Amino acid sequence: LISDEEICDTSLKPVAFTLDPNGEPVVLDYNGGLYRFILNGAPPVNRSFPRRLSDTGLFAKTQPLIPASGTAPYTIVAPMWNDHATAEWLLGVPGHDAIATQGGVTNITGGTWFFPTNTVVARTLTLEMKSGEPASARRIETQCLHWDGQAWNPYTYRWRADQTDAELVGNQGANDTFTVLDPQAPGGRRETVWRFMGRSECLRCHNAWAGEVLTLNSLQLGSPDDPRSGLRRLAGLGLVKLESNPGKVNVLVNPHDAAAPLADRARSWLHVNCASCHRFGGGGNVAARFNYGLPLRETRSVDERPTRGEFDLESSRIIAPGEPYRSTLYYRISTEGAGRMPHIGSRLVDRQGARLIRDWIKTLSAPKPDPNISEPFVGAGGPAQALGSMSGALKLLDFITSANTDSSPSDEAAGNLRRRGEVATLAASHTNAFVRDLFQQLLPPQQRRHTLGGDIQPQTILALAGNPDRGRVIFSGAAQCARCHVCENLGRAYGPALTGISRKYPRAQLLEQILQPSNSIAPEYRTVTVTLPDDTELTGFVVKRTGAEMILRDETLAEHTLRPASLKDIRESTLSAMPEGLLAPMTAQEAADVLDYLLQSK
Repeated sequence: LISDEEICDTSLKPVAFTLDPNGEPVVLDYNGGLYRFILNGAPPVNRSFPRRLSDTGLFAKTQPLIPASGTAPYTIVAPMWNDHATAEWLLGVPGHDAIATQGGVTNITGGTWFFPTNTVVARTLTLEMKSGEPASARRIETQCLHWDGQAWNPYTYRWRADQTDAELVGNQGANDTFTVLDPQAPGGRRETVWRFMGRSECLRCHNAWAGEVLTLNSLQLGSPDDPRSGLRRLAGLGLVKLESNPGKVNVLVNPHDAAAPLADRARSWLHVNCASCHRFGGGGNVAARFNYGLPLRETRSVDERPTRGEFDLESSRIIAPGEPYRSTLYYRISTEGAGRMPHIGSRLVDRQGARLIRDWIKTLSAPKPDPNISEPFVGAGGPAQALGSMSGALKLLDFITSANTDSSPSDEAAGNLRRRGEVATLAASHTNAFVRDLFQQLLPPQQRRHTLGGDIQPQTILALAGNPDRGRVIFSGAAQCARCHVCENLGRAYGPALTGISRKYPRAQLLEQILQPSNSIAPEYRTVTVTLPDDTELTGFVVKRTGAEMILRDETLAEHTLRPASLKDIRESTLSAMPEGLLAPMTAQEAADVLDYLLQSK
């Protein structure tokens, strides 16, 4: 008899189990440490845990929102993009204790700051319901991180519509949609789809590799040598103890500070929006690294061919030096469709941030022009000509969204909005799904494709009859499945072959595998990263292993024969190489079509 009963919900990342001398199970944690199971003396439901924000002790009042005595609001250098919402941070340190910038627990990344047990960090997100009118602001959620002495535990509180208090969100998270009146948005309103993260979702970004508490560090608080820095302010309040000789400290810059160097602004934007996952060990499904301070040549992105989708860009690169319209990075942050990044914590395009990355890419030294690559054209040929290529479409989107559209009802602003709508309507019927989805953001909400988004209900898909012929086209195109899988001679043989998958999974179980790929990973498809003697890293699947050698197949399908004894490090990821959220830009019918194409394959 096999049971899948859940016995605990933990922030640990177990990689192995063993028995101690007494025959009791011991858990080996990926982040470091050995853990035993002990009897839980708490009642079945911990009713003392604060279910309302007002019960946490962080705030003296919730309407208006007033921090409690002993807590300290603080600011950071570079906030991340939150779909037009603004953020406020609050720090609570118990008693007369203080955070120290050294002497904390040692995890897989090395030493950390010391945090007294029961330290709490809170972030409250607020959204203007009428763009440009502060009086219309509404608090959406307050996110909390609680340090229990061993780990940071995340909790989300969802604000009530009347703004009197906020309620604890359950483990499964929650979803909502907020309508914002915005004269710059198509149709005069913006539909903001909001995800209230469940606790396990929070840990995707708040991981040990990224530092877990992402705003309490020198990068975000500033240098201890700067008397104006947030770090010095917290130290002046007695909440932080500074090192006597901290040495050189990297500090981010505000991405939107025009006085700061362009490269620093762009790298800071990438750090706060992308680097929680896209860094050494962070769990990102590609080798690119975007953490600030890493030399550009070590980011594995400049002039590198993409391995997870080219999106029909001509001679694409992750970052094509000097050419943003051939850069998949720029495409990903400019679309709300397939391939959208970041795919956690944001659903809308940060146009100001995208233009920042565009301008930075243009400054990078470009190689000698390739005569076989055509220049994207936006001009006398009009939108139809520009939409003839993916690079041209990306350049056209950039061109029409960069035009001035302020909040005033001027003729120029109205004309720009009208032209955007005309182009979006033309693109909506485009045969290339990447082009079509790139311009969806310019259509009024009622005219857009109704996609699954982040709140996917499996029964909605399972209730539909799929069309395998349509599914075959989606599989090899917009869904990008064929980048890693083969089905009926379509695709690349990197991940598991899917031909005849119905012999292994019925329809509902196959959908579950697609929606939650990390729940069950076959041993031969666990992602392994090895560090060579010269510090070069290789990532892929182990296709053969003996005592003397190991053969690793990387994403280019190249195979590397390695001697385990000579390797500096071997790490196995707990996450699937297949990212979650691949169905988000599809409609329920398209997902059903792909599902039935896979199931009918022989």
